[in-house]
Amino acid sequence: MLKDEFELFFDIIGLDPKMAGPTFEAIDTNHDGQLSLDEFVTAGVDFFTSEDENSPTKLFWGPLV
Repeated sequence: MLKDEFELFFDIIGLDPKMAGPTFEAIDTNHDGQLSLDEFVTAGVDFFTSEDENSPTKLFWGPLV
């Protein structure tokens, strides 16, 4: 998934697409400019299961404001 596709994903689920950039960068763990299925699923699972409040995956649904 590319960054513009991720912005569309945010828009579809009702989140501000402008917030997708920081989230995309946080969960693109190999920094190749694309989210693989593995990166996306890992970030989603870690969002719900990680106890590390500073984990970049805590941005999965966008920055908390």
